[in-house]
Amino acid sequence: MQTLLILLGPALLAASIYMILGRMIRLLGAEEYALIRTNWMTKIFVTGDVISFLSQGAGKPSQPLLCPVIRTNQASRRRDNGQGQDPSRSKDG
Repeated sequence: MQTLLILLGPALLAASIYMILGRMIRLLGAEEYALIRTNWMTKIFVTGDVISFLSQGAGKPSQPLLCPVIRTNQASRRRDNGQGQDPSRSKDG
């Protein structure tokens, strides 16, 4: 859930900025100077945000698959260094 909110926040903020930009262009009568027509501006940028969100979401499922491998490697390193041993089985005692 936390990852979802982290990904959604910037996309929604950017969408609101694009909407405000389109309204400001219309208010100032600067439609002739805009690179993108104002009635297409929000649609184009929101579509880009949705595609970005979906691509980030598609990369997210690979992260949990890597976590067990990382934990296993860390456990084996501790065992090799002697840090993961049970104190009752130590060689000193």
